[in-house]
Amino acid sequence: MKSIEELLKQSINEYNIILSKAKEIENLLTKMGSEETTKQASRMETLLSKSQITDTDINNRLKQDPTIHSHSLFIQRSKIMGEILAKNKEISPKIQGILAVYKTEFQKMRTGMNSFSGYAQDKNTTGKLVSNKF
Repeated sequence: MKSIEELLKQSINEYNIILSKAKEIENLLTKMGSEETTKQASRMETLLSKSQITDTDINNRLKQDPTIHSHSLFIQRSKIMGEILAKNKEISPKIQGILAVYKTEFQKMRTGMNSFSGYAQDKNTTGKLVSNKF
């Protein structure tokens, strides 16, 4: 069983990595359509899942010892979590804007495809002028 200091240090490390990943994603958002953005977002989700496991352990310890709230590592961890929250609030509107652009472009493409389909010739038009009653 890890000590609370070990858990808090682990949590701080995990959240620093998440914060770094959030900054990477923010930089990648300027390159609309970047596959790397999708990869990094997926990686960030994995990191968040991993950090939840550590957080569960820390929360269980907090139930046993509420004085952990005043531990310097706990305070440091809380600050990093606040930075992540702030970064996510910055990134979220950008992502929503990009998704709106993609949606608009997709709708334009669909409209264009529908328009072009009106020009397509029927493949079974040969022989329609000639009756088969001869």
